[in-house]
Amino acid sequence: MTYQFASWEKYQKSITHFISTKNGGVSEGDYQSLNVGFGVPDNPNNVIENRKILAKNVNIPIENFVFCNQVHQNKVNVITTEEKGAGVFDKSTAIQSCDSIITAEPDICLCVMAADCLPILLYDEKRGVVGACHAGWRGTISHIMTETIKAMQYHFDCQPEDIMVGLGACISVEKYPIGEEIVEVVKEIFGTEEGFLKQYPHSNQKHFDLKYANIFQCKEMGILEENITNLTMCTYDNQKDFFSARYAQHHKQQTGRFCAGIMLKNRDFLTFEYI
Repeated sequence: MTYQFASWEKYQKSITHFISTKNGGVSEGDYQSLNVGFGVPDNPNNVIENRKILAKNVNIPIENFVFCNQVHQNKVNVITTEEKGAGVFDKSTAIQSCDSIITAEPDICLCVMAADCLPILLYDEKRGVVGACHAGWRGTISHIMTETIKAMQYHFDCQPEDIMVGLGACISVEKYPIGEEIVEVVKEIFGTEEGFLKQYPHSNQKHFDLKYANIFQCKEMGILEENITNLTMCTYDNQKDFFSARYAQHHKQQTGRFCAGIMLKNRDFLTFEYI
């Protein structure tokens, strides 16, 4: 039902993290079966039940989850205990208009949803800070990862060399052709297309590498390469485990959403308090 980053096993006493799959829920049809997104025409009661199933599976009370209303931009919100449960049972109560959420408070499970976009989890063990980021192409070219790291620095004095970054499943570059107008924006934003854009013999379009672009931002901000881990699965190709909006579009279907989540378990190991 869920994946975890193997290299993060050493942090299991201080955090819980997961990337959900599409398996083990109650939704039917194109949403079969563990759709956790309200933003698609699935039965809302099934979505709630799926979220309860997921919460039980990862051993986190459903009331501790926090969802945001993702808008493909670069806004980052700091989450506090008062916002526990945001968006869990109704989309209208979600954290509004942001694509990245961070916290230094325990027992808050930060969640972002995806179905081809890149879900990213962050953890600073030294400062006791976690984050969850949703990076589609719009958020990526708006430097959502750069803004997330800056927010962790500003609000919690995190140092980039202490931040662990986990990249979840997303659409692979081979399956992600983009229009010429986006190609021009990518070249304008990043100053080059090398690494960011690729050409394949089977396609007459350039392809965008979501993971490369976000790893680039991480390294540019000072994240160490050895602190970046990657779940190397393509959502388009892996229909057994993941929802894919692009796959659904190509096959005239609807699709659900999976999610990535991270929660700080405790702060007992810290020797200071934030002001």
